[in-house]
Amino acid sequence: MKYSIIIPTKNNPEQVRRCIDSIPDRADMEILVCDDNSDAEFQPGIKALCDERSNVVLIPSDRSAWAGHARNMGVDNATGDWLIFSDSDDFFDAGFWKEIDAITEVSDADIIYFNVKGVNSDTLEPAARGATYSKYVDDFVDGKKNAEERLRYYHMVPWGKVFRRSFIKDSNIRYDEVRASNDVMFNITAGSQAKKVEAHKILMYYVTVSTNSLTKKKDKELLRCRFDVLIRHYKYVLSLGKPQCAYNMIQYAFRYSKPHGFGELLYYAKKMIKNRINPFIVFYKIGRYD
Repeated sequence: MKYSIIIPTKNNPEQVRRCIDSIPDRADMEILVCDDNSDAEFQPGIKALCDERSNVVLIPSDRSAWAGHARNMGVDNATGDWLIFSDSDDFFDAGFWKEIDAITEVSDADIIYFNVKGVNSDTLEPAARGATYSKYVDDFVDGKKNAEERLRYYHMVPWGKVFRRSFIKDSNIRYDEVRASNDVMFNITAGSQAKKVEAHKILMYYVTVSTNSLTKKKDKELLRCRFDVLIRHYKYVLSLGKPQCAYNMIQYAFRYSKPHGFGELLYYAKKMIKNRINPFIVFYKIGRYD
């Protein structure tokens, strides 16, 4: 098996269908649909969808533990030489599959990065989401200053790249099983530990934007979860001696507290102090959080 495409899902069989339809039906590709314990009314539809193709495997969970848990199930069950992650509401560019074989056949990299484009999920009209990550790729290919550092430490989404499975397994890199930002530490850890990375200005993937997306939600507990992950990222890059890759935590404290008032800002300030992060220190950033 050459490729394992891992798709976490919950209660959205129609979007999963679009994603699967963008992947070739090849014997050396396995598509692992990892269901985060969908509601009973959706489970038959997801199972029926997976039964339509021989290279699609349904991996169900008996508990709801968010997308990080679903992705970990995919990693645990994957048999391909390369791991490719997709969100269930996104899809692949048809031309990508014509390019990937030649690239992976000769690559000795642990991670290979590609370009992505943002589109509206319903209309497919262009959207800004994902543009920052494609810029990281373009800058690396063009040999721009600090470009490899940006690629390794700021490309914190699971899509738009291909991982060597042996590298992920041997390094025991796992997704956080949290409600939001489960992918940040997985991708930053992989980026920092990869012996070699490479990138290509080839369109791989369409990342969609919709009104009910998790990235659009602003409830208090979800934003606190995101902030906790950013603290982990902050402390991790400092432990590697890379303070220039740390995010401006004050900026995110203001952004995340804005929908909930001054009391929430105090919560974030106390959280930073508890983690020995001086809230008045601002590190120079070589990129930005997308």
